[in-house]
Amino acid sequence: MCFLISLPSAAAQGKVTEINKGDIAPFSGTLMTNDVATKLYIDSKFSKDECDIKIKEIVDRSSIECTRNLRLLESKLSIQEEKFNKLIDIKNERIYFLEKNWKPDPWYEKNSLWFSTGVVTGIIITIAAGYALGQASR
Repeated sequence: MCFLISLPSAAAQGKVTEINKGDIAPFSGTLMTNDVATKLYIDSKFSKDECDIKIKEIVDRSSIECTRNLRLLESKLSIQEEKFNKLIDIKNERIYFLEKNWKPDPWYEKNSLWFSTGVVTGIIITIAAGYALGQASR
């Protein structure tokens, strides 16, 4: 990678030259064929594009996975909310049932009160009738 960066900078400094077979090199450095130089140039030119394409691919893949995970979690949340709402409804119905069936009856609705009242009333009426008959016969 360092060589790719130094190649354009060397060209900017004027140290690139052509050498024919048998010529003496005017400076020390790396000698390469035109094919290798062309390959290095193309690789350096398109490496940024390749990198951008790979980055875009990774970002797109991550975005898709994130969206999938988000939808999955939203559906799990929806299922859990529905489950707990139904559970709360069942608990509320159970509480209503227990309050309705286990609450003591008010004193005025108890059968024993009305029975006792009827017996006492009957005794009083019998005594009053007996007293009235006794008074009527005198």
